[in-house]
Amino acid sequence: MVLGRPGMKTATMVLAGLYMLYLAWRIATARPIGSGEQGSHRPSFLGGFALAIANPKAYAAIGSLYVGSLVEAEQGAYTTAAKVLVLAIVAVTVNTTWLAFGAAIAAVLRDPRKARIANIVFALLLLLSLAPLLISSPLER
Repeated sequence: MVLGRPGMKTATMVLAGLYMLYLAWRIATARPIGSGEQGSHRPSFLGGFALAIANPKAYAAIGSLYVGSLVEAEQGAYTTAAKVLVLAIVAVTVNTTWLAFGAAIAAVLRDPRKARIANIVFALLLLLSLAPLLISSPLER
């Protein structure tokens, strides 16, 4: 079956939507940090680094950037270098911002009540990110 067929595209969208609902549920019902779990420990730098390298969402995001900005042979080395530089700047900016945000809310997430509220807000934001897909017309898909 070819992915371009309407039935396959619809099936893929439904599966992706169900997966996003599952993730939202897992986020909303996740235990707060330090909720008394036995054996819980602070993640190591190496563990976080390995998770960052193995993060499929990061590869999907970078892949979508590359697909949206293909390098053509006649563009030359300067254009290609400029595109790679812009991508690198975007990646560093996004990751640095995400790191700063995580550090800023870490204390909040240690309070079980505030962590529960934050988890629910994050889950709702994830569901809200699906809204454009759900309200777009079938012709645009």
